[in-house]
Amino acid sequence: PKGIGIVPYEIPGTVELAKATIKQLAEHDVVFWEKHGILAVGEDLIECFDAIDTLSKSAQIFFSARMASGEEPVGMTQQQLDDLVPAFGL
Repeated sequence: PKGIGIVPYEIPGTVELAKATIKQLAEHDVVFWEKHGILAVGEDLIECFDAIDTLSKSAQIFFSARMASGEEPVGMTQQQLDDLVPAFGL
């Protein structure tokens, strides 16, 4: 009901990701983390699951339509992958 907040890519587990998430949760009950996943808040687990399930199905339709028109999905950049090495001790 409150729409979807989108958080641009941040390294997983960072304070920056947490702050960006909190900012979006002030106005939205579902947050989409770029190249990570989805977070939903609600009265109970079923409400959160339903919101995530609806977004997941919508995303599948969206990406199927984009691919049908010849567009390719965009993955992580080399820099984003390189930034994971020190963050996770890889």
